[in-house]
Amino acid sequence: MAATPDLMTRLTKALTMTSTKSRFLTSNSTGLLWAVVPLVVVVIAMAFILSAPSLIQLATASNISPDVAWAWFVIVDGTILVATFSVLLLRKRKSAPVRMYPGIILIAFGSLSIWANGVHGNNRPLSDIETFIVGSIAPIALLASTHLLVIILTSADEGLTDTELVKIQKRIDRETQPALAPVAVMASRTTPTTRSAPRAAGTGITRDEARVRAREYFADNNSWPTGAEIAGWLGKSPRTGIRLLNDLKLATDVS
Repeated sequence: MAATPDLMTRLTKALTMTSTKSRFLTSNSTGLLWAVVPLVVVVIAMAFILSAPSLIQLATASNISPDVAWAWFVIVDGTILVATFSVLLLRKRKSAPVRMYPGIILIAFGSLSIWANGVHGNNRPLSDIETFIVGSIAPIALLASTHLLVIILTSADEGLTDTELVKIQKRIDRETQPALAPVAVMASRTTPTTRSAPRAAGTGITRDEARVRAREYFADNNSWPTGAEIAGWLGKSPRTGIRLLNDLKLATDVS
């Protein structure tokens, strides 16, 4: 017996409602996210509350003044948070060592926090080596956190050589070069020459002037000048020209 249209409609609605209700348990569910985030915040807060006395007392037992012993707790568990967020911020960097660096710091200071809480739980005097470890953590955390900040604030292409930047520029040119319209193709065949952007004399022009000339070049030739050409106008390195060209392409949204 064939299903009637009304029956098919009711079945479709039922399946749709079931699918909608089950979305709460999917990885992309907003409701699930709002349920998990408060729990994570509570766990973090409780972990800090329980860890703080142990680390403060361990610092005091290592001859750190009781007046500033709380700072050792902040340094250890604070560096864990810094490294965790750094993993997120640097996850898309092309350099594998840069991506791995915050993870290494996270593992090191996470292990340190576990060790410190465990040692405190044993309620025994610290050895000379353990006292040395506790005392050396502050400068290590200072160096690691400062270095992480420098890496985060450094542009992702700062570590690339000029040759690598030129290769990237060529790939961008191939991917973003707009297709010429038929009229433009016919015009290019009938026009003997095209006006190129003028070269700057002397030591170079300003960045604003280079942007104007690059746009004029694009309007005349329906293609961007190369990063090396822009660098020549500026009197700067090819790296500077490539960056300015990429900024222009993003600003004009040419694809």
